[in-house]
Amino acid sequence: GFDVMMEVWFDNYYSMEAAMADMSTEAAQRELAEDEEQLFDRERTQSFIVDECESDLDDDADELADD
Repeated sequence: GFDVMMEVWFDNYYSMEAAMADMSTEAAQRELAEDEEQLFDRERTQSFIVDECESDLDDDADELADD
């Protein structure tokens, strides 16, 4: 299970890329590692990138229910 789950939103893909570039510097990586070692089991940490998309599937289900 999860002990911690963090969600970060960006206005667009390019904003995310810029933030990731900032966090990829040697100094930022050192600072993040030092902080995370106090909180997390870094060997078990997982990250995911999710792209949220709108769907009209609910609209189709409503139309079928009306038939």
